[in-house]
Amino acid sequence: MPIHFTQLPPELADAALSAPVVTPNERLAREVNGACNQRQIDLGRRAWPKPRAMSLRRYLRTRFDAAAVDVELLSGEAELLLWRDTAPSETHHLAEWAAEAWALALAYRIDVKASAFGETANSRLFQRWAARFDAALKANGWITEAQLADAAMAQGEVLHLLAFERMEPQAAAYFARVERAGGQVRKHAAIPSPSHEECRVRLNSRPQEVSAAAQWARQVLMADGQARVGVVFPYLTDAYHAIDHAFGVEFSDAPDAFDLSGGLPLAQQPVWRAADALLEHLILPAEEALERPAGTPFLELPEDLNELLPRPTKWATGERPFADWVALFNEILERANWGAKAGSGQFQALQDIVDGLGRYRRLAQNPAVDAAQARQTLRDLLNTQVFAPQRRSAPIQVLGYLETTGMTFSHLWVAGLSDSAWPHAPSPNPLIPLQRQQAAGIPRLDHDSEREFAEQRLAHWRTACRTFIVSWSEEDTDGRHECSPQIKSLPEAPISQLLADFRDQQHPALAELPSFNLIEAAPPDQASGYQGDIRAGTALIQDQAKCPFRAWAIHRLKLGTQTAEEPFADAMTRGTLVHDALLFLYQNHPRPLSDAAVQSAADAAVKKHLEGRPRVFQALEKKRIANILRAWLKVEAEQPEFSVVGLEQETKLTLPGAEFRMRIDRVNQDHATGAKLVIDYKTGSVSVNQMTGDRLVEPQLPMYALTDDNIKAVLVAKVGDEEVRLLGWSGDGIKRGKTPDEGWESLRRRWRDQVQSLTNEFRSGEASVDPYNPGNAQNPVGCRYCHLLSLCRRDAFRTAS
Repeated sequence: MPIHFTQLPPELADAALSAPVVTPNERLAREVNGACNQRQIDLGRRAWPKPRAMSLRRYLRTRFDAAAVDVELLSGEAELLLWRDTAPSETHHLAEWAAEAWALALAYRIDVKASAFGETANSRLFQRWAARFDAALKANGWITEAQLADAAMAQGEVLHLLAFERMEPQAAAYFARVERAGGQVRKHAAIPSPSHEECRVRLNSRPQEVSAAAQWARQVLMADGQARVGVVFPYLTDAYHAIDHAFGVEFSDAPDAFDLSGGLPLAQQPVWRAADALLEHLILPAEEALERPAGTPFLELPEDLNELLPRPTKWATGERPFADWVALFNEILERANWGAKAGSGQFQALQDIVDGLGRYRRLAQNPAVDAAQARQTLRDLLNTQVFAPQRRSAPIQVLGYLETTGMTFSHLWVAGLSDSAWPHAPSPNPLIPLQRQQAAGIPRLDHDSEREFAEQRLAHWRTACRTFIVSWSEEDTDGRHECSPQIKSLPEAPISQLLADFRDQQHPALAELPSFNLIEAAPPDQASGYQGDIRAGTALIQDQAKCPFRAWAIHRLKLGTQTAEEPFADAMTRGTLVHDALLFLYQNHPRPLSDAAVQSAADAAVKKHLEGRPRVFQALEKKRIANILRAWLKVEAEQPEFSVVGLEQETKLTLPGAEFRMRIDRVNQDHATGAKLVIDYKTGSVSVNQMTGDRLVEPQLPMYALTDDNIKAVLVAKVGDEEVRLLGWSGDGIKRGKTPDEGWESLRRRWRDQVQSLTNEFRSGEASVDPYNPGNAQNPVGCRYCHLLSLCRRDAFRTAS
């Protein structure tokens, strides 16, 4: 006999056969339809109309379709793409925040166009962005899902609203239009089922909490085959794999006994990860790509991966519309027989991805993008689509904390209610001024409203079941925790009272394993040799000099650092601003350089990198950059006569077994000698003495010197906030920098030998954890700011030895 998780008054169950019953979410609509069908079966009927329960979103879509207006509803991914296309410079990463702000402004009737809305830098940014977005919608005859309630046709009909705890002004206005059209809107609350047994349970860790909840659900179902069990995890999304695994293990003999809600983005599915790894390998230049994607059951890869390419010659170069790239990616994956051997769950994911690729091929993206940008956009779109394998209706429902609205259970366990996690921390949208959100009545904006919401959820759960259990874990990554103050009034019970045979383990197979001690092994000093010629930049040689393990991890294993987007300029961006301002200064203005040229260069750099940031911040950066440029021109005026003969000059250094590609910031020509002088801009700390040490830990300028015999000096233009000067090494008669005691040509020969030696080290597989540490073994230079310390474990092994 089917089990349903909602109790309906008979009159509402009967009404659903002839009038829409609108619910807050899809899950409750599904339960209502099932309960309506079950009532007809219980009444002995053999045929009846299809129940008409549907979510508010789906209902509004049917009314929009009925309006037959000459506009097109954008899909969620098409809307996200349009937000990215209309984004101000360097704000593409805020597209999802912008889409949420747009929906909130519409739902709560916030006038984004009002002058008072632009009271913060973020809100002014969103004003401009929303205006461009709205103009694009109108120009193309599109609307977004957030506009459905305003565009849908209100019909004079009877409507039943079930379990709406609150109603946004936009939706309330639509239902008011229904009533003005002669319809009736009837509101219904879920039938309560007050709990008779309540307790709270303390677990040691989150894995133990998940495992205990799974074991308890099985115990309940074994004792009562008609039980309707709910297990709620507020952290369901973050721990989805662990929760799915724990319940899968506990119900390995009855996989249809539980239904796990939600899912993970398509971009995180193994079948897509395999495809994405192949596309990354084919797109990246040979010197940057992995040697070959790892073996996978989802792809059939030929020995020569170029056989997969429809256009083998420079197929990934240039720019084209995003839809064209999607078609090209799809063609490559089809040639690799993508997903042919996928199992049931991943085959379902594959079908969703393929459907998505078909939709994306109909999307436009302006301007055209390169292959890497198209791949990133594709990943972003797939990240917006949540996937979960289709499951049958089950007596155990594993849910998120917002999904229980309108549902009832015989037994309910709510996990994760520690003092650090419940109530949640508020998360207001950063693109709408907080005062505007508060005035509009948007919920959950501050700690007080979050506490009120948490109390309402807890009261709902206590009236939605007969047996109610809450739990929390004492330890997690943030430290030790007690239970939330909101559940302290419930009696505490030991887990042994709920589960007489509680197993504190994550997998039954672990119980059969013999006990053993783990021995931590140090990383190997010697890796496999590098096959083929090296093609890289100067960073490879620098990393090998600083620490062979670092070079192996970064350039062989591709374990580089991930730089997060910053709302304001970090040190790297501030350095780039000065670098580009110097480029614009010499590229666009003739010498002698005027103060107007300086200001123009500073303005151009800020416009390129900081457009959309607060105006005050932009003005301060322009002033800072202009001051640095003026100080630099004073230093330059003291130098012997020269001409600028190269800016951003690409060059390469070829050695046996390696080719290094480089880009020199600037090349001057000395008027007195005709020699070339290389200048590299640096805004941070720099030591030219490290260019002449026994280990070449600053190889960039020395490698520049080896590219042309006519280069007679390598100089650092120190252009920081605190200091502006010129320093470096040069040959006799150049009168810039220092002249090496051994002579310029002898120093160049030593540099060549050092670079070749480090190249040979890397090619041989030398990967020892041996950071460069001149006189400071406790804090080696090679370990400063390194992101690989948890992998090399140098400190742990040094202490142990």
